[in-house]
Amino acid sequence: MLVVITLLKNILYCDKLTKKTIMKKIIEKYLDWSSSSIKFIKVFQILFYYVPAVLIPIGGVFCILKINNFSVEIEGIFISLFIIAASFAAFKILWIRASSLIDELSGNSYFIIPALSHNFRTSGEVVAAFMFLSPIVFIGSQLNVIISQVTYMEYISLLRSFSLVPIIGVVIGPICGYVILFLSKGISESFTAVIDIANNTSK
Repeated sequence: MLVVITLLKNILYCDKLTKKTIMKKIIEKYLDWSSSSIKFIKVFQILFYYVPAVLIPIGGVFCILKINNFSVEIEGIFISLFIIAASFAAFKILWIRASSLIDELSGNSYFIIPALSHNFRTSGEVVAAFMFLSPIVFIGSQLNVIISQVTYMEYISLLRSFSLVPIIGVVIGPICGYVILFLSKGISESFTAVIDIANNTSK
């Protein structure tokens, strides 16, 4: 902040020629930043990888704290286990993919579309991981139905269709996860193929 204030003072109190020189340097620095794939994508990496990697576990902690409002303890335990496992998986996936983002972009003439492709694939991996872990919730729900003979799944509107036979979700969840992973990787590879063609054409 002090550097910015000092820079502004220098611009205000210098002659016209110096002002033009300073403004030219600022514009050149800005253009250099926006044209450099590594520097420019660093912001994208922080906003769409590292920030979600931190926020998802924090959100998971708040969700676990609210589970005490549920009336059936056994299902709350299984939902808590799911949140812990899903938060850890999301954190690891995003952190690992964030590290590989810059490496995958190096050597490319284009970097915006490859970055979006990488992020799309990573998002699919995170959502698929949630679906692969979803049987934890369904098993807890099924145990709850067996033990207490009450249908508690109505508290989770997304899973309401499985409220009578939640054990079905043990199979459907991972299948949906695989489909999501398959589609996200397929779409991501399509973007990558277009970029590869563009890179080869420009050589």
